[in-house]
Amino acid sequence: MATITIFGTGNMGTAIKSVFEDAGATVQSLDSHSENPTIEGDIVVLAVPYPALASIAEQYGDQLEGKTVVVSGSGNVAQYAIQKAQELGAKVVTCSDSNGYVYDPDGIKLDVVFDIKQGHRGRIREYAKKVPTAQYFEGQKPWGVKCDIALPCATQNEINGEAARTLIKNGCWCLCEGANMPSDADAIDAYEKAREESGFLYMPAKAANAGGVGVSALEMSQNSERLSWTFEEVDKMLRNMMENIYKNVAAAAKKYGHEG
Repeated sequence: MATITIFGTGNMGTAIKSVFEDAGATVQSLDSHSENPTIEGDIVVLAVPYPALASIAEQYGDQLEGKTVVVSGSGNVAQYAIQKAQELGAKVVTCSDSNGYVYDPDGIKLDVVFDIKQGHRGRIREYAKKVPTAQYFEGQKPWGVKCDIALPCATQNEINGEAARTLIKNGCWCLCEGANMPSDADAIDAYEKAREESGFLYMPAKAANAGGVGVSALEMSQNSERLSWTFEEVDKMLRNMMENIYKNVAAAAKKYGHEG
């Protein structure tokens, strides 16, 4: 059975700990008073408010290295989801397009993806020709790859119930949607069942993918006021938006009995 590290010792963290311990897992619990211990878990659960993630990444970023993330897609959403995940110390091992997906156990080389997709609008199969450690799977999606976190960033209904159950069975404990409605109804039912049984974390596109609409509003504001903000200024405003979205989602979940 896996060893689990849980950041957070509040109600959510305590409940998740109990579920894993009942299933026979070894659990390490950490909170803000922990003095930078070694992360022991094969799987890391972040049972903390979104604003706390930055400080956790800063304190434990080197130890988060190697935790596995599966991403679908290779357009703008997927590219920058990979970039953000890597900045937080995760290892992203897949990306895809409509023809198939690449798996790189050493971690996706984002500069290669940028060259293929931004440089000459090529197909993702080229990645496997450029990177010796990678494999290309024609006509397949990456949901059978074992991971801690899944980020579907390709297209609508790309995850069905069978794919969702495979992800969960293989150890995925968090799914955050980057594409518009990438999970069908059966997949969402599987997430909800896993949430009730083991504390599975699911962030739907309505909230998780709101950044694109938010930045479009910022662009309109700049145009109407004839302003020009720096990348850093826009990124800070976007971060504030996403933090507020998380707070609203968490408050609603608690109000209607789905906290976690």
